[in-house]
Amino acid sequence: MESLGAELTQFKVSVSRLLGHRAIFALLLSLTFQGCSKPQPVIEAQKPQGSADDHTTLPQSTPEEKNINSLPEGTLPEFKKNFFLEEHDLELIWIDRGSFQMGSEHPNAPENEKPLTLSTLSRGYWLAKLETRQDLYAKLTEENPSLTQGAKLPVENLTYLDAVSFCEKLTHNEAEMGRLPKKYIYQLPTEAQWEFAAKGGRNRLPKDGPTREECIWHKGNSGQSVQVTGLKSATVPGLHDILGNVYEFCHGFYAPYPGRHVVDWTGYSTTRLRVARGGSWFNPASDCTPTIRYPLPVTGKIGMVGFRIALVYDTAGG
Repeated sequence: MESLGAELTQFKVSVSRLLGHRAIFALLLSLTFQGCSKPQPVIEAQKPQGSADDHTTLPQSTPEEKNINSLPEGTLPEFKKNFFLEEHDLELIWIDRGSFQMGSEHPNAPENEKPLTLSTLSRGYWLAKLETRQDLYAKLTEENPSLTQGAKLPVENLTYLDAVSFCEKLTHNEAEMGRLPKKYIYQLPTEAQWEFAAKGGRNRLPKDGPTREECIWHKGNSGQSVQVTGLKSATVPGLHDILGNVYEFCHGFYAPYPGRHVVDWTGYSTTRLRVARGGSWFNPASDCTPTIRYPLPVTGKIGMVGFRIALVYDTAGG
């Protein structure tokens, strides 16, 4: 009980810092632990300027490259190449291995974004082009917990364990289809994998790329609602909505950065707190950064947190 109490205290402090308003804080806490009571009503998405008029009639996403692999059954994805699973309308982007400075060097950055830590990823991996959509989530789980519902909206209002369960189902599905490389699994990206990709990977972010306003759904342009994933320009080449729209769960525990060179770092902690990254439709644009970290309990769920899948080497499996 003491451990759970400590988790909830840290969670409340984190949300309070992020949102800075007592009334909203109380509302979000009530949403966080819904599921212990009666189901919540569906909230329709608001339509800000520039958003789609009808979430249900949007065309499916198409591979950005004409020669991208659209994998048939029994075919493995090629390393260093993007691939597309047509029946899931799911595209995965190859992220090559490399090293980067994890964390923020800004003097006013929150303490949980420090110290700067040299982080090396020893293997390449694939990361989904889009945040996990509600239609795909419902297809594999036969449920949709989202507060704001729409087929092409990101799934939200789910727990860390719900996201993990989805990844396990997708791994099982793709193994049966013969499209899973040996010793690879679908799971949430680690914080290091997520941040490396969000900062542009080995290529870093292009200086002449789209503006933040062209890439990010945030409090100032979202109409106070989650938006269809993939409508905005890609912040990082190939990756849409990695900043803003919904926070994205990461694999591992919420833990301090070590401040030394680490390889394939995953957070370990004596608490059960997990972490989501990237900011959301509810945050000001200044909070939608590659370094922001949002801790929450393993059973916590909220309408501004979803996830993005990765296809990674299974270190736990040897």
